[in-house]
Amino acid sequence: MENNKKNIIPDTEKEKEFNKVYRRYSALILNIAYQYLKDSQLAEEVMQEVMFRYYVHMNDSNLVYLKSWLSTIAKNLCINILKKRKYEVITGEIELVSNYRDTVLTEALDPEEQYLETERQRVISGLCEDIFRELKETNEKEYCAIEALYREEKAKKDIAKDMDMTEGAFYTMLCRAKAKVRKKYVGQYEEIKELW
Repeated sequence: MENNKKNIIPDTEKEKEFNKVYRRYSALILNIAYQYLKDSQLAEEVMQEVMFRYYVHMNDSNLVYLKSWLSTIAKNLCINILKKRKYEVITGEIELVSNYRDTVLTEALDPEEQYLETERQRVISGLCEDIFRELKETNEKEYCAIEALYREEKAKKDIAKDMDMTEGAFYTMLCRAKAKVRKKYVGQYEEIKELW
């Protein structure tokens, strides 16, 4: 039992070094995270995660440029949080639109509202079809990935496996495809949102 306790207690030199680095760089990391996230609680979580990663890797010899390493880890964590937040917002909007459509279709609408809703659905469906058609014509692999993800609602992990890709490579391809679609169709999408 006493042997187990010895393994849990960190080496005093390692602990001293960690505390020194924490005191020296925690404010810097917190500032970097806050600049990206504009949320003090999330910035605090990023700072804690960065310091945890430092603690895990502090014996690595490649931490010569510690300030740069810590800053890079903080920036990358913030970027990942922002990407996740953006994805959650988009997913939430899609869910809201879907719920709205279901509600509207089940409630009794006057003829003018029914026409407008039908027209809105037609325009949105047309835009979706245009996007999928262009993807199919320009890049079959991206088309298959996006179709499997959004139309077939498969998990990203499964799609990557089906396409003989690593999850990282699949995610990169998906991000690039979505960025191309966003760049080309953002104007039309904003126009549709403004009309309805």
